[in-house]
Amino acid sequence: MAKVALVKSGNRFEAFRRKLKKHNCDTVIIDFNDFQWTEHSLADVDFLIFFPTFESSSNRPDSLSRVKHNIMHLHRMYPTLAMFPDPNVIPFYNDKYAQYLFLSSSGLPMPRTLAVDSEQSISSVSEIIGYPCVVKNRYGAGGDYVFKVEDENALRGLFDYSRLRFSSRKSIALLFSNFVSRKFCRAAFGSREAAYPFISFPLLAQKFIPHIKDLKIVVGDEAAVEGHWRKQANRHSWKMNIDGGGVGEWSFVPENVKSLSVKLAKSLNAKWLNVDFMFDNDTALISEFSPVWHHYALHEKADFVYGNDYNFPFSVDAAADLEEMIVSSYLRDARATNAH
Repeated sequence: MAKVALVKSGNRFEAFRRKLKKHNCDTVIIDFNDFQWTEHSLADVDFLIFFPTFESSSNRPDSLSRVKHNIMHLHRMYPTLAMFPDPNVIPFYNDKYAQYLFLSSSGLPMPRTLAVDSEQSISSVSEIIGYPCVVKNRYGAGGDYVFKVEDENALRGLFDYSRLRFSSRKSIALLFSNFVSRKFCRAAFGSREAAYPFISFPLLAQKFIPHIKDLKIVVGDEAAVEGHWRKQANRHSWKMNIDGGGVGEWSFVPENVKSLSVKLAKSLNAKWLNVDFMFDNDTALISEFSPVWHHYALHEKADFVYGNDYNFPFSVDAAADLEEMIVSSYLRDARATNAH
């Protein structure tokens, strides 16, 4: 019988516990809200699963502190313990700047991107990338805190704001709008935590590539196991995020793009990885990656499309069972290890 550590979280915890019970696993529950969690010994545990949620707004630098500190602490204590999310990818989790540094030196295709980290970099963006361009906050998920910038003044305003320097009208306007927004005020003066009102240095400026769809692929155990297109909700949309109104489509994905996602996972030595692609004409470009991804249930939305040409090793039905794929993967590894 496999022994598994399952960390409490607000996302998919019960679903994973049911799946582990189905597989007759001896499950140990770890609760990071219990100050005694550090006293748990994991020496005899086969693997650990933690499917986290953002602890505050995704653009806040410490929004994943329990992953980046607690899980990495456990990884240092038990370096051979298999974990989800993968410790090899956690340093890049929700950190677009860290991903930019890796991708820009990896030789893998990515959109033309520059770090906005100095006055000189603003001029470089204007000369090399041009306008409009896309400016991404260092932290953020779901398409939030990503801006379409039309000119150098707008870029400078975002740069000043990221440095908490309010010397331009644009940065002052951003400060004012964020602090007086209805959403911020209702939370700040109510019972909820207000969204983090700032953006973080350094920003990333990226070539704006007009497109009507992008692609997400999940890699597990060196194979592309799930993938779906995200299509714009209407012709005026330039973001494809499904939570922002985009439409998910499970249909044919070119084999060369699946191979590219596997190549990235291997270069990171990642057991599980989610990769986001965008396309410049027919050229696939890696825009972001993550050890954890938002997962959609089968037919979760009425406008989801499921094509007959879906070409992954798992059917759409099986790919929708995230917990089964992950648990079965780690159980196979545990059994192989214990057999030796």
